[in-house]
Amino acid sequence: MKIIEAAIIGTPIWVWIILLYNIKRGLDMKKDGIVKVGTTFVFPFIFIIWGLETVVTKFSNPLDAIIAYIIALIIGSYIGIVLYSAKQRFYIDEHRLIRKGSSLPLVIILMNFSVKYALNVHMNKLQIVCILVSSIRS
Repeated sequence: MKIIEAAIIGTPIWVWIILLYNIKRGLDMKKDGIVKVGTTFVFPFIFIIWGLETVVTKFSNPLDAIIAYIIALIIGSYIGIVLYSAKQRFYIDEHRLIRKGSSLPLVIILMNFSVKYALNVHMNKLQIVCILVSSIRS
């Protein structure tokens, strides 16, 4: 329980803002909405770049980490495609592409956020352990 409390207290405010924004986006997607094809891939692209930046700068062996990241990205994309093709529906209204409202985007957004959050907490915990071990050795 103390680990959860420490993670929550130690989380920067900007992470909570991103979480609230993502929840708002997911709740908005529970209603039918116009699909803007040009902006559909903006947030996934941002999170992929952010993930790659983390992999390259925070891991001691970035090549192995990038390979693992790409494998996880492929698996996650496949799962997303399967889920969306089974649950998400679209229709045309007045020459516009409309996404039928669904809870699925909220679930996927929260799952992605949770995994990224948990990995960052774990990596920070490992970094603290490494600092403590190296200070003991000195």
